[in-house]
Amino acid sequence: MYVVLEGSPSAAHRDEPVDSPTNQSDLVEELHRTNELLREVITTRDEEIRRRDTIIMNMMEAMKALNPPAPEDSSEA
Repeated sequence: MYVVLEGSPSAAHRDEPVDSPTNQSDLVEELHRTNELLREVITTRDEEIRRRDTIIMNMMEAMKALNPPAPEDSSEA
């Protein structure tokens, strides 16, 4: 597979295929780096979500403590 860019005189005379082993290994390395970066981003997001869930649960418990439920009137039963 060859790629020829219009307007580039040196590209028309280039005989190296785009999918040469060197380019493939470079692409694989780049994919590995990108994959690792995305894994780190996902891990960070998961931690942020856990922290937010903990904060929300703590706030709900605090609200319950501030506003206890009204006592049930047993005489109506």
